[in-house]
Order: sequence, then C-alpha cells, then structure tokens
Amino acid sequence: MARVGFLLLVLFISNAWSNDEHAGRRLYLEGITPSGEPLRALIGFGQTPLSGQAIACGNCHGADGKGRAEGGVLPSDIGWEELTKPYGHSHPGGRRHGPFSQASFLRAVNEGLDPAGNRLDWAMPRYALSRSDAEALIAYLKRLGEERAPGVGEATLRIGTILPDAKRLAAAGAMRAALAAYVETVNRAGGLHQRKLELVVASDYREARKRFAAAPVFALVSPFELEHGGELRALTEEMRLPVVGAFAGAGATLGDRDNLVFHVTPGLAEEAAVLVDFAAHRAGVAPLRGAIVASGAPADDVAAQAAARRCAARRCGDLARIGWYAARFDAAATVRTLKAERRGQVFFFGAQQEFERLLEEAARAADSSWRPSIHATGSLARAALAARERFPGELFLAFPTPPPGRALQELRREFGLPAQYEAAQATVLAAAAVLVEGLRRAGRDLSRERFVQALESLNNYDPGGFGPAVSFGPDRRNGVRGGYVVAVERARGIVPASAWITLD
Repeated sequence: MARVGFLLLVLFISNAWSNDEHAGRRLYLEGITPSGEPLRALIGFGQTPLSGQAIACGNCHGADGKGRAEGGVLPSDIGWEELTKPYGHSHPGGRRHGPFSQASFLRAVNEGLDPAGNRLDWAMPRYALSRSDAEALIAYLKRLGEERAPGVGEATLRIGTILPDAKRLAAAGAMRAALAAYVETVNRAGGLHQRKLELVVASDYREARKRFAAAPVFALVSPFELEHGGELRALTEEMRLPVVGAFAGAGATLGDRDNLVFHVTPGLAEEAAVLVDFAAHRAGVAPLRGAIVASGAPADDVAAQAAARRCAARRCGDLARIGWYAARFDAAATVRTLKAERRGQVFFFGAQQEFERLLEEAARAADSSWRPSIHATGSLARAALAARERFPGELFLAFPTPPPGRALQELRREFGLPAQYEAAQATVLAAAAVLVEGLRRAGRDLSRERFVQALESLNNYDPGGFGPAVSFGPDRRNGVRGGYVVAVERARGIVPASAWITLD
C-alpha cells in the first residue's frame, strides 16, 4: 500500500502544473502577464497600441492553440510541438522557415520575424514580452495539447441539462426520459469518437452550479428556464458553457457571436411574427384591424413587441395595444374595448389562466357584429382546447415545430417513452440531435471552441426527423426562423391551418 501511495504521489507531482505554466496560461487566455500587468502590443499596418484581454493569444489562436479562421486570416497552430517540428513550416504565399527555438519564438512575438527572418503577417500583433514572460508562455504552450476541455475524458463525455421536476413542469419527466433514450441510442451505436455520452441532470440552476462545479460538463442540452429570468445566460457566461437549447427564451440573441447559446426552435418572438404573417395572409388585401393583449412579463413583452414590429414592417394594418397589463388582468374590460373598437384580430401573449378568462369573456360578448379571431402561442393550447366548445370565433395557435413524426414514435416504442407531451419530447430530441452532430463534426480532439465552430457550420441540417431543418452561423444563434399555425376547432380539435411560414 505504501508503494502504491508513493507511486500515486509521484504521478500527482509529475502532472501538477508549475508556476510558469499557470502564469503562461493566464497570459495566453486572459492577456495578463506574470507580473499582473495587462499584455501590451502593437497591431496592424498602423501599429495601433492595444492592451489587455483584447490581444490575448487565445482570442485568435483559440483555447486549443490550433487557430480559428476569421476575416480572411487563419492564425497558425502554436502548440509547442507544432512550432518546433524539425522540418520547419511552409505558409501560404511561399513563406518558409525552420523550427522555432525559444530565442526565435521570442523574436517572432516581439519583432514579427520568423526563424528565417521573414516578416509575419501584419494581423499578428507585435507584443512587448520580457524573457520571463516568454518563458512562462512557452511553458504553457508545451502543455497546451494536454489540457482537455471540462467534461471530456478518455472514454466518456459529460453533457448536462437543467430540467425542473414534474411538480414545477408537467412535461419535465417526459423530456428527461426522451433525452436519456437518445443518449442511449448514441452509446449503443458506439458513442462519439470512442467516447460514451454521460447525461448529468440538474433540477434547477442552483443545483446545476454545484453539480457542474463538482463534475464539470462539456456543454448543455435543452436546459429549461421557467421564468426566463436570465439564469441560463448568466450560467453560460460564468462557466463558458456552450448550449444547444430547445426553447428560445426571451433573452435569445440572434446576432451575438459571443453568445454560446444556440437554439434549435424559434422563440416566442418568432411565433408572434408567424401569427401576424398568418393573419395578414388570411386577410388578403384588406388591412388588419386588430389588437395586441399582453402581460408585462419579459417573455410576453418580447413577443408583443415582435408582433407589433412585424405588422409595421409588413404594413399589414392597425394593431392597437389593448388591455396591456402588468399586474391584474381585467378580461371583461379588455373585451368591452375590443368589441367597441371592432378589433377583429386579437393577438394574446400571457398566462394560461388569463387566456382562459379572455376566451370566456369573448364568448359571452360575441354576436353577429363581433366574432373575433384570436391568435396565441402553442403554449396556451390547453386553455384553447378547453374553450373551443363555447367560443364561437376562430382560435389559432403558432407552434415552433411540426407535429411529431415517425422518428419520435419509433423511439417511444423502443424505450417506452410517455405518450403525453410529444411536442416537448420532439423539441428536446431535436436539440440533442443537433448537439451530437456538432460533437461529431468537432472531432476527437474536442474543445469548446471547435464545438462552437462546428455548430456554426450547420446549414439546413435535418435533426433526425424531430424538427425542421436547422441553420446556424457566426452571427446566427437561432437555427429556425418560422413556424406552423394550427386551428382549434369545436369538432376536430387541433387541425393544421398553414404550411411552414418562414420569416427569413
């Protein structure tokens, strides 16, 4: 036992990082020199002075040191093993040189000259590194290839999710079961690049922080925000976690390349815009005379604003804001105003109980002079179905995905998945399929940066039949821009009312 303990101690000491390596890591990733001062450099043809994290090596060469193409520039692989290859290097444009040494590396960094005396590309900053700074950086570059991303093991790859329990979200159990089933199918087929997937489930964001700190995960799939309070964005920024999300919340950002959250389904804003397009198409050349009724909740406010913007952009008519509320919803007063102003198209964004009250009051007030068409998101389907026997007008709901198809049915039969909440299951499965495809494209030498690049490369990707085709890009984080509309009929229940409506 003493010998085993001694060997373990030797292994621990040999694998421990030196002070230089830690200092070099901070310099490489954060732009902070070993003395604690911000890194300083000159950049571009004009030799513009910059300092700090903006010029950290990892910004261009990547966390793995392999370089990320951007703006027509492809930074070199600067792992020390690569830099010191005995046969040297050949670069585009005919530039050639031998292997780097510590001295020639310092000259390259400070003066912009390679080992043969050739000038480096002007996109490469000229740094002001001391010899001790350079030694720390080199020490880290020698370890760069050994540092695995969090959650990545030799034979396993941990993926996390955050789904509340069934008491807080009725569909949560079905969603968890669907994700577990999909992970099992991937593992049965051999996993990804000789690694088995391991799904780590947390029930809320407090638990997630504890679990993911103790057992880090590489990325998140289909995390759920009950209140859309920014918890997901805060967690991803804190832990630098890439996310393939099923449900685009109020904070979903379409054009933010630093946002690590990718969504495979449209959010409420897209569903609201789809409803406006649908209503305008049905009206033909006649302008809409409608109203937006929405709560003050952040997600509902985003949807309401999106509907107003879409109508303004299409010049589809007049959408007044009626019954806009921040606290108690007065359904009766809202309906009286709608009827008095002859608002025939109503777009509602609020809670289930409030929608029920609106439909109840509208059913009482409807007559030959006012029989409205009411439009809402698919999340309010329960209230719409309950009211269809009494409500004499038209009810339309927007959904971000088509009805679940054969792929879900096959998975359900094989794993005994719940028959309820099919739409929720299909949505999380679409996210899981996109995540797995991103991991597959990123390769065995996995890093979060390579994974994000792989997701950005997806174009018109079919997520295994679980949802519509997905496209991302460096400036696009919502994979789908559009939706479907269904009608809620008295006799037949939910029936299709439109083909796919694209917003691109």
